[in-house]
This record gives sequence, C-alpha cells and structure tokens, in this order.
Amino acid sequence: MNFLLIAINAKYIHTNPALLSIRSYCSASGYEAQIAEFTINNPLSDIMADIYALKPDVMAFSCYIWNWQVVERLTVELPKILPSTPIWLGGPEVSYNSEKIMKANPAIKGIVIGEGEQTLKEIYAYYAGLQDETVKTELGHIKGIIFRGQTNEIVKNPPRDLLNIDDLSFSYAYLAGEDIKNRIIYYESSRGCPFRCSYCLSAVDKTVRYKDLRKVKSELQAILADGVKQVKFVDRTFNLNHENALAIWQFIRDNDNGVTNFHFEIAADLLTDAEIMLLNDFRPGLIQLEIGVQTTHQATLESINRKMDFDRVKKVIKALRQKQNIHLHLDLIAGLPNEDYETFANSFNDVYALGPHNLQLGFLKVLPGTPLRQEAAGLGIVYEDGPPYQVLFTKWLNYAEIRRLTRIEEMVDIFYNTNQFMNTIAVLEMAFESPFKMYEKLAAFFTEKNYFRQAPARVFRYQALLDFAVKFDSQNEDCYRELLTHDMYLREKTKTRPDFAHDLSPYRQEINNFYAKEEKEKIRMSTIEVFYYHIEAESAKDKLRRDDEPRFILYDYQNRDALTNNAQIIKS
Repeated sequence: MNFLLIAINAKYIHTNPALLSIRSYCSASGYEAQIAEFTINNPLSDIMADIYALKPDVMAFSCYIWNWQVVERLTVELPKILPSTPIWLGGPEVSYNSEKIMKANPAIKGIVIGEGEQTLKEIYAYYAGLQDETVKTELGHIKGIIFRGQTNEIVKNPPRDLLNIDDLSFSYAYLAGEDIKNRIIYYESSRGCPFRCSYCLSAVDKTVRYKDLRKVKSELQAILADGVKQVKFVDRTFNLNHENALAIWQFIRDNDNGVTNFHFEIAADLLTDAEIMLLNDFRPGLIQLEIGVQTTHQATLESINRKMDFDRVKKVIKALRQKQNIHLHLDLIAGLPNEDYETFANSFNDVYALGPHNLQLGFLKVLPGTPLRQEAAGLGIVYEDGPPYQVLFTKWLNYAEIRRLTRIEEMVDIFYNTNQFMNTIAVLEMAFESPFKMYEKLAAFFTEKNYFRQAPARVFRYQALLDFAVKFDSQNEDCYRELLTHDMYLREKTKTRPDFAHDLSPYRQEINNFYAKEEKEKIRMSTIEVFYYHIEAESAKDKLRRDDEPRFILYDYQNRDALTNNAQIIKS
C-alpha cells in the first residue's frame, strides 16, 4: 500500500520533522510510508502532477500557517484526479478548528488532532486492513481523530494520551549524504512547555517530556557524521532542564566537526553561570541562541501570563557577548495586549541596547487554539481571518501604527540584521534620540523616496543610507562616506567602486608598497582602501576621529568572521 505523507515546506532547505518522525515510527512496525516534499513556491499544477504520478492509496498532509492555503486548494483539486484516494490532515493549523474544516470540505476523510505518530500508524493499519484481513483496526477505535463516518456524519473520537518520546525512532535515519547535508535538520530532545504564554500554542501542551540522553547523543552523532550545516532544536525552552542542557551542550562542544551549527531557543534569565561558562568555550559559529524577549513592558508581560526577569536577561546577554563566539537572536512581538506605540518603542530600545546579532521585530499572530484567541474579542484585538492570523490593530495600537512598525521592521532587517552596515549605523545612532527613532525616520525616508515600492538594489542601499545620513547629520558626511566604504568592503570585493569612496589614484605607490608585504594568494583574494577616519574603532565616538595622514586597510576575504561573515582586516 502506498501511504503518502505530504509536506509543503516554506523553502527547499527546510525539512518536515513531524512527517519524518511519523514515517520512522510507522516503519518500526513494518508500515513503510512514503514522503513527498514540495514548497509553497511550487506551482499547484506541478504538485498535483507529482502526487498523481506517485499513485497514493492514502494521502496525509502536514498543515501549518505557512502552507494551509496551498493544502486547502489541494484538498479541493486532488479529488478530481484521485477520486478514490482518502485525504487526511494533521498539524497545528487543523487541530483546533477541525470540525469547521471538515464541514467546509467534504473531500477530507479525517483529521489527526495532536501528536501524529501512533495515530497515523493506526490509520495506516486501518487502510492496510482493507486489503489484509489480518488487521482489524477500525476508525472508530482510533483515538485522536475526527473523521467522516459511513453515512457521512462527522465523528470525533476521544483524545490520545501523550507518547513516551523514547519510543520514537531516529527521524533522519533514512536521509544521508547530500539529501541531509544541505538541509536544515529540526531536532527535538524534549516535547512540551511548562509556561502559559497566552499567544503560544505550546501553552496547550503543559507536560514536558525528555528524550533519554543516550539516545540524543547517539542521534546527534549520526547527524554530525553526515556533516549537516545546521541543526535547529525545536525544544520550546531548551535550557529548562539544566542537567540535560549542560550534557547536550558538552557533547556538542566535544564532538564539534567544524561544520555543523546548532540553533537553540532558550530562556536567557534561566541560564546558570555554569552554562554560560560552557557556552563561552564554544568555537565561534558553533551555536546560535534565540531568546524570545517579546516585550519589556511589565503590564504586557502580566497580561500574556509570561514571567521574565529582564535585569537577569541583560546580565546574561552581556556575559554571552564577552567572547564574541555566539550568534544571539532576540525576538520582539508587536501587538500584544497593553502595549502601545510608545511602550513598544521602549521595548525595542531595551532589547536593541543588548546588541544582538539579529533583532526580529515580529507581529502578534492570534493562532487558533491559543488562550489569546479566546480572549481576543474582549481585549479589543482584531486580526486577519486567515493564516497567518496577524494582528491588524488593537485598542492600544491602531492600524496606521502597525503599518508604521512593519516599515520599521523592514529597515531593521536591511540595515541591522544583515550586519552589512554595522559601523555606519553605530555612528548614525548618535544623531538621534534613540535607535527606534532612527529606524522610524529611516522608514519615513524610504517612504518619501518610494523605495518600499521600488526596492533599491543591494549595492544601492549604501548610497541610500548615505543620503539619509547626510540629511540628518550633514556635519559628518565625510566620515559617513568612509564608514560606508568600510562596511561595503568588509562584506564583499565589489567590482564597481561606489561613488562615495575615495579616488585611489593619488595613493597607488603606497598601496603597491603595502601589497608588497603580502603573499600572492592574499593579494588576489583581497582589496585595499584608504581612510582618514578611525572607521574600524570599537567605540562609535572613536570612529569619528580623523588623522591628517592617510591610513590603509587590507580586506582579506580568505579569512572571515564566523558570526558576521565580514572579511578580516589588516591595517597599515
């Protein structure tokens, strides 16, 4: 029997951990399911043609906010070409409004609610039993599903008990070589979350289950042996269990293959001094930490049932930045209860001051099944009816302010999160009341120039930022020209010199003398620029210092920073 598990991923490099786990769990019982993977960017007709060619006896789709619109279309169109093939759905997008979905589309046979491994195995057994009389499973006996009965009535079975996750097989065992090496591997060492943040689906699963550490280490060793580029732990709060966190981090440090990067979501205020000490001993680029601050406004934290010691967060972030070996990704959410434009700006400035490598300014998504979804109307939170259910406005934050924040988010992504303008931004910040005000003005400048509709090319963004800097801090124009030249050449050896860079013709002899000290290969993989300002200084104020004599910097593209990807510099 061809039991087909179908993943519609956001990008090709993504994997679907749910379906991989289900496939492995079924396989351990002798039920060999297939996985067909697509992306949301594939034409619908191509997806349909590929599924048709696989001749499935049963189709099961994994449903999320990013793929639901595609899956929903497929559930309407596929029955036209595969009329006798049952369609099953599962995943967070369909677990909390399953009856409504079933009523809206009569082609759907059933929906798996909650964890899918045991449930899909029993559904597999049911369909196998239609062909093999040795299997007697009936849909009415399968817990954790809602399905269409023989007379087309909708039947909802009792919920299923949570699995012992040690019973799960290694999800990535069947992937090897290039199949796994160039994909993001999603790995779980635990399931569940003890916290009750009202906007999060993890608030529903209150039981935390940990995988046996011996099993975790064995599976990680297999992943490391394949030279995977990135492993993302999907544990909701990885460092909740300090003993487990220390053991896994020690294993990763001691078995570092020099290639694989590990990503963890942690609660910074829960990190212990021992964990910080261990993390500071890692190779630069070995791990990255994502820390969901969300807001620093106390009334908002209380309204979403979230506990956080921000003073402790600040101390931990400072300690983690000391060795400059860990990529730090901090999150904010706009549109939460009791957070207006001003208090969100304060939250932004608080988090920005911590100096993360990536600051994600996200927007509240009022997800089905979350406590906040049930409370939204009473709180005055209005959101989109369809995925991703993003907030439109609240009684604290109007629609125009939300739109303004989306523009600011784009400016942060371009000019901060890319790490391509680090030195220029550090000086430019001093010309404004706060970092938030700077990005607010930058967003207004882009709107005025119509750059949001006609997005400037990547290289032109340097010129756009120069124009903005000159408008608000014209006295330092010469320094900004050098800062942007420095930022550009830190990242790339561009063939076309920017108009704002110095004319190098008067300095040819000095440049040749500087190159004479270097090896041929370094000369080929480098470039030299001339400066008068101390643009490479650590302090923003020191960057504004100017010498009377020119200084030369060589950008070595053979050696790059593991966190920022910037070229190594050699100064004259």
